[in-house]
Amino acid sequence: VCAPDGRCVSRCNPPCTDSERCVDGACLEGRAKRAVSSVEAASMHSFAVLVGGVVQNAWGKLKGTSGGIAVGFDYLYGRKHALVIEPRFLVVFGNDASQPEIGVNIGYRLQLGDEAGLSGGAQAALATNLWINTGNAISDPVFFYIGGQVAGFLKYKRFTAQIPIDVGVLPFFSPSAYAVTVAFLAGVSF
Repeated sequence: VCAPDGRCVSRCNPPCTDSERCVDGACLEGRAKRAVSSVEAASMHSFAVLVGGVVQNAWGKLKGTSGGIAVGFDYLYGRKHALVIEPRFLVVFGNDASQPEIGVNIGYRLQLGDEAGLSGGAQAALATNLWINTGNAISDPVFFYIGGQVAGFLKYKRFTAQIPIDVGVLPFFSPSAYAVTVAFLAGVSF
């Protein structure tokens, strides 16, 4: 409450402790909710560009181990607990051809620590991809992949590194095909 002379004082006298809130001149248990400032709201959004290498192992109708490259973009909403949306583009080099893959992962990220700009944590996501067949071994032009992803990440200031592991199925094959993809990605966040 501010007086006409410009002095502002708490309605509660003496002032409430940090674990209390002032309601109608009385201190009650529980912290007061405060509005999120525009600076805090802006810091809840972040974006990262990541590049790296992948190793993919498939079995079932698609058999073999391949290596490749990946480019990813991470959009995060939140700080310690965040919604993560990750568009990805991969090219996996197999025995008979390269195989482009495009997809998006949607999930949850838990960030632990934040000492001097260093943090890390884990995330879990639903992973979906379209695999574009450029080889001659199978006649299907596009494969749909769905699976789960777990990842660990380390962040130092704007530098981000993560190791995602995807496990999933290509459900429209008969017999089915399965794949595991492990990547190492590093990049810069904005």
